[in-house]
Amino acid sequence: MLSTEAVTIRLAGVTALDAVFWIGCCTVVVAFGWVRAVQRSGPLTVLRRGGWPLAAAGLLQGGTTTFFVAAVSTTSVANVVVLLSGAPVAAALIAWWWLGERITSRVAVGVGAAVAGSTVVVLGSAGGGGGNLAGDVMTLAAVVCFGATTTLLRRHPELSRPVVIGLGGLVMVGVGGWNIEPGAMDTRAWVLLVLVGAITSPLARVLLALAPRHLPAAQVGLFVPVETVLAIIWALLVFDERPTPTTLIGAGIILAGLLVAVLGETGVGPFTRVDGGRRRRATVGTTPPAASTPHRSPWRRPR
Repeated sequence: MLSTEAVTIRLAGVTALDAVFWIGCCTVVVAFGWVRAVQRSGPLTVLRRGGWPLAAAGLLQGGTTTFFVAAVSTTSVANVVVLLSGAPVAAALIAWWWLGERITSRVAVGVGAAVAGSTVVVLGSAGGGGGNLAGDVMTLAAVVCFGATTTLLRRHPELSRPVVIGLGGLVMVGVGGWNIEPGAMDTRAWVLLVLVGAITSPLARVLLALAPRHLPAAQVGLFVPVETVLAIIWALLVFDERPTPTTLIGAGIILAGLLVAVLGETGVGPFTRVDGGRRRRATVGTTPPAASTPHRSPWRRPR
């Protein structure tokens, strides 16, 4: 579902502001409707309880989706999904800087690969090798917002995710509402934008949020390359949009580094003793990185 978002938005054939506004409207209705029906609480009540962390998370969430939608309307689908594939690594880097979470040597390899691969893709666009430099920069902005949102939610796990998504939708409505052209949209555009904003995007994110209940977080991360590859295939089949050599090289660097970082959290560790004296192998990677012992960030002031 996530891999079809970029292609569906491009198929709608509307301006970036129109797409941002109407997808934001659908997101607000679905997210706040979920809060009212399932949590049986008003969004304003939840917002007052959450305070500034909830408002900041909603603002960052809105920035993530706004930059993503605008980038899809500006640069190639391949460039967008390749740069977005480095988002988990960006989240790890921001968590180190902000929360002081430990970065292992494998994650450090992933960070370096993400920076190198993103540089290759952006330089390819700047040199006229396909894509659009402004769209690539907006994608990188979405990556930074995503990493900051993930870190903030990790710092405040009590925050309501549906309200965060709904507040992000309100940000999208505010950004795109000042210059929309609803009369210029045909029926196909309406259907595709509602499909993304009200069905595939919320459902995909709910399923992704539920996945760590059944799989180790590191194994969930292994599906990120699958989304990237599928999105490039959909763009090739629908638009005959072929990724440039620089995009493919950047994708290879980023995905290889991501696999090195994620595979380091999976596998089987040494034997550990459990109750009753029996011994069994301890599975590594069954807890998210946030559960590891944090180290003090060099950027944090001592209390």
